[in-house]
Amino acid sequence: MARKSLVGVVADELLDRIIAGEFPAGSSVPGELELSAKHEVSRMTVREAMKTLEAQRI
Repeated sequence: MARKSLVGVVADELLDRIIAGEFPAGSSVPGELELSAKHEVSRMTVREAMKTLEAQRI
């Protein structure tokens, strides 16, 4: 079984938080710095995860 990329892991965790109602419709998600610190990844990884969600219209 292939491992998920860090981008995929962060995108999935953000999606889980969105579904859980942590970020209601119309609200903003935390910034790159906060998310990168929380997930212990680079800002580029967070940026790519956000692009992945945006491409899925989430």
